[in-house]
Amino acid sequence: MADEITQAIQIIRLAIDGVNIALKTGKGGLGALKKMAQVIAKLVAYEKSVGKTSMRKLLLKGGDLQVFQFKTKDMKQVKKLAKKYGIVYSVLPDVNKTDGLSEIIFHSEAVPRINALIQKLNNGKISSFADYLQTENGQKLEEVLDKGLKEAGIDAEKPVPETKSEKEVEMQPISEKDKRELVKRIDKAASKNDDPRVTAASKKTEKAVSEKVKNMNAPSKVSKQAAERRR
Repeated sequence: MADEITQAIQIIRLAIDGVNIALKTGKGGLGALKKMAQVIAKLVAYEKSVGKTSMRKLLLKGGDLQVFQFKTKDMKQVKKLAKKYGIVYSVLPDVNKTDGLSEIIFHSEAVPRINALIQKLNNGKISSFADYLQTENGQKLEEVLDKGLKEAGIDAEKPVPETKSEKEVEMQPISEKDKRELVKRIDKAASKNDDPRVTAASKKTEKAVSEKVKNMNAPSKVSKQAAERRR
């Protein structure tokens, strides 16, 4: 559990087309995160090549992106409802024209509105952008973007932002409120199991979380060096 908490708060910060965003690691780790950053940068560059900016507008809201997949025949209705509900989105390239499915990418803050849209359509599903990239369609997406950028005369590698190495990954400080919430969730899970070993593990995890918060909220060596350079 403590390892899962640590992974959940690892982030990389990068700038794409002048927009600063932070991406959190998921179950795919840092490698998957860098891959996602590459695809996002290529999506922005691809849209610019065709005169669109919806992807860039999404990034202004942050890097927590989700994908809504639905039947292609409902595209017109999806656009109409998205406008009605005020959902900012970008239509992903159709990487498989034979499966009858289409996808749009949106910020996670719109999940409740997308769920309302799904109820109206009576079809569709939501997944994180990271999970989508692991699907067959997601794996084809970068190939389609590279082809589109090449046709537009843009170097497919040029829009890819630089990301920090694994050793330079920053740890996002956890507030006391967030720490208490994490511990509460751990205790709740433990209370559902009468096995004393589970309760003991919960207490051990709580101690580990407290230590992690203490260490992360302390100024890092890198931060101190940066401060010295500014002097």
